[in-house]
Amino acid sequence: MAFQIEDGLGSGRLAQVGKSNHLHVNAVTRTSSADAIVHRGDGYNLNTGPIVLTTANESAVFYVKNNESLKELIISNFVVQLGASTGGTVGAETITKVLRNPTVGTIVSNAVDCDIPAINQNFGSTRQFNGDTFKGAEGYTLTDGVLVADARLPNSPNIAFFEAGETVLPPGTSIGVKFTPPASNTSMSVSFAFRTYLQEPE
Repeated sequence: MAFQIEDGLGSGRLAQVGKSNHLHVNAVTRTSSADAIVHRGDGYNLNTGPIVLTTANESAVFYVKNNESLKELIISNFVVQLGASTGGTVGAETITKVLRNPTVGTIVSNAVDCDIPAINQNFGSTRQFNGDTFKGAEGYTLTDGVLVADARLPNSPNIAFFEAGETVLPPGTSIGVKFTPPASNTSMSVSFAFRTYLQEPE
């Protein structure tokens, strides 16, 4: 007895079976990130904008907290943009540290919103990011949190892209970034960004 699989939209089309008894299908696959941006309009670019650092000391530069009641904030990419250093030792390294769940420091207590608001990557969506996005400044601090990444980049104008491995921030959790310019630095413009999206927990 033969069975037919018919289009459920009323077109009358039937599914095709090949010689090897394989059902022919057309499928479109998207990453979770692309689905959040394209279908749900819930993907965001979080960016500090330029920060000028005037010493070679460590400063807290970026703080993000997920204030959603249910949705998880997923970070897919991390971008570090380094300008030229005035006075910085040639060949010296810069240090970028990423912290899990920081809560205390002047970047939080002296909160300054990022110059660039959280940008919805779907320009037709009216959804808005529900969270804290604070930028730091020279001498700002983060005094707690767990170190999860420590990146060393050379002292030269540079844009570095890091895959974040779908880092998950459940509601109420946070992520922070600290940066150390090269030795002898007296002026260096830097900026930092996360490419993110929100999703309901499974």
